[in-house]
Amino acid sequence: MAEAGATAVRAAVDEFIQAFDNLEWERFRRCFAPDSTVFFPFDVNPRRADGKSEVEAGFKRFFERVTGVPGIGRRTLLLEREAGEWRIVHLHASNITAPAP
Repeated sequence: MAEAGATAVRAAVDEFIQAFDNLEWERFRRCFAPDSTVFFPFDVNPRRADGKSEVEAGFKRFFERVTGVPGIGRRTLLLEREAGEWRIVHLHASNITAPAP
């Protein structure tokens, strides 16, 4: 049972990563729970988004402007099972500038 649960969580995370990597907006937004929260680490205005509409607004701007982000990023995901599906309830992002070669 535990192995099946781990497999389902891994599949949900893989779905999120593939949708994000390919900038597939509809597929990406389905990965989040309605009450999700996200910490956006943007240098100019780091902030927390509360609720799916704020989360989507923050990511929508990112999807429209993404051209490659220099540096090193870390993402932590918290998922919860909702109506038989694993959804992201919190994403915490942090970035650091890549060291000079």
